[in-house]
Amino acid sequence: MSIRHFRVAAAVVAVAGLTAGCATTDLAQTKTREINSEHVSGVERAASRTGVRIVWINPPTRVRERTLEFSVETTVER
Repeated sequence: MSIRHFRVAAAVVAVAGLTAGCATTDLAQTKTREINSEHVSGVERAASRTGVRIVWINPPTRVRERTLEFSVETTVER
């Protein structure tokens, strides 16, 4: 690889890294992660039938959509 190609690649990586830091986050987050209780209870039920003890280190999770309601009141002065 020539020095020119290296400089172009380094510039591309630098620009990509800097612009990724400028990404905005949604303040009204609509997704949350929660423990998948149906899966956990199913695994624990199956384990209890066979005498196996389950210790959850990282329990399974799922993404849940959250609906957000906003009300906007406007006042018009005349």
